[in-house]
Amino acid sequence: MKLRLILFTLAAVGAPVAWGIRADAHHRFAEVYAENREITIEGDVVQWHYRNPHSFVRVVARNAQRQAEEWIVECRGAVQLSRQGVTEATLRPGQRVIVTGSPGRISSDHRLRLRALVRPQDGWKLLDARD
Repeated sequence: MKLRLILFTLAAVGAPVAWGIRADAHHRFAEVYAENREITIEGDVVQWHYRNPHSFVRVVARNAQRQAEEWIVECRGAVQLSRQGVTEATLRPGQRVIVTGSPGRISSDHRLRLRALVRPQDGWKLLDARD
């Protein structure tokens, strides 16, 4: 009986503490991205990180001076993307994409929060509904 009480107490205290730590690690989009702005980049996929809680596409695009810039595009997690038919094999390095999104608040970070991604070669689209 005493062991059961100790285990229950650990679970009752440990779960909220663990959840609180996890919640702190997750950012609010408005803190990182300028949600009221939208930009579009066109470039080639370098890497596709299909995972939870958020997936990321790394894209190399040319700026106005024709210099290559690597952008990090943040999208929904693998679970949510899979419900839209997106898989780990959906995007591959070298594929051309056009990405529209909210830019990061620090412009030199070259970050976007995905709003839409289009693959011109076949017209495939990924639209990201806002929370």
